[in-house]
Amino acid sequence: MTDTIADLLTRLRNAQSARKNDVIIPYSKLKEQVLVKLKEFGFVANYKVIKGESFDNLEVSLDLDRNYPVTFTRISKPGQRIYKGSKDLKTIKNGLGIEILSTSQGVITNEEARAKNIGGEVLCLIY
Repeated sequence: MTDTIADLLTRLRNAQSARKNDVIIPYSKLKEQVLVKLKEFGFVANYKVIKGESFDNLEVSLDLDRNYPVTFTRISKPGQRIYKGSKDLKTIKNGLGIEILSTSQGVITNEEARAKNIGGEVLCLIY
């Protein structure tokens, strides 16, 4: 597997469409930082790190009580990286969605990046 963020988003999308409450995802620090932002904005209910003997996993709990499905879209891919400056970051769906960026100051959302006046690689779009 080369694109871990795409794998994370695909597993979340598949679990949501299958109406599963929980999904198990292989652990990485970047995935955990993305899940922190998803939990902060209410796109996932909760997550926790499950320690294993050989490798760790993330158990993500989805909020299936929503009246609408959450759309998870990968923007920057391994073959084509997409970068945006702070001036290029716009509001997503009138503030209902977020873009998650990887910056020099860590993984942050588009609103936080505009406030800090920094840009970075756009990892994904969630609304």
